[in-house]
Amino acid sequence: MGVHTRLVRLVALASLLALITQVVVAQNKVTIQVDKPGALIPSTLFGLFFEDINFGADGGLYPERVKNRSFEFPDPMMAWKKIGDESAGTIEVLNQNPISENNSHYLRIAPKTRLGVTNEGFRGMGFDKGLVYLASLYARRPNTSGPATLVVR
Repeated sequence: MGVHTRLVRLVALASLLALITQVVVAQNKVTIQVDKPGALIPSTLFGLFFEDINFGADGGLYPERVKNRSFEFPDPMMAWKKIGDESAGTIEVLNQNPISENNSHYLRIAPKTRLGVTNEGFRGMGFDKGLVYLASLYARRPNTSGPATLVVR
């Protein structure tokens, strides 16, 4: 039995004990009183609990690499950093005329010279050498013409 399986079973057992017993905590001591059961649990009640600790879902079970990819966090630039000095141009998160209502925020980069952004990922991006990864994005150049270069790396 792997460490992960043992940990899941231990957490499940602790959760079950907390539900079916009255637990008294006093001065760093935990006493489990199995002779004093707690509330009855209906046989129709079932479910699954998953706590997203240490990026267990995002960047874990959900194979996301880019943190705050849609700029939806309370701080829209969380996990993103500007590459380039202050005179290189501006970067801002906007929501006017979005690509879709489901993805209403986007990043506008207005470069004067080389300018870009980097994302910290979930404690890094976690790429493995030799594997192929798919990256996708929508890019548009409003009110401009002529050649442009977009680099993703």
